[in-house]
Amino acid sequence: MIAIVCVDERNGMMFHSRRQSQDRVMREDMLRECRGRRLYMDTYSGDLFKNMSHEETEIVIADDFARRAGDGDYCFFEKMEVERTFLTDRDESRIEAII
Repeated sequence: MIAIVCVDERNGMMFHSRRQSQDRVMREDMLRECRGRRLYMDTYSGDLFKNMSHEETEIVIADDFARRAGDGDYCFFEKMEVERTFLTDRDESRIEAII
């Protein structure tokens, strides 16, 4: 899987419970990057994309999204640190790249 994480200049994923990923242009760039592939995310993140056009990218929303993703699939980690999520050591070794 290819992990996608939005961080600020201090590598924070959230600032006072607010998303770093609010920017519409950033989300459009993400969909372009994932074009023709699957993009996995949880329901919290799925709300950001529900009114966006993404016909060339299959968005899969599931609470266990990181476990479902396969080789070459993208996973959007928004409100949890990747290493603290439900990934096991075996699952962590499946991360091919981080964007």
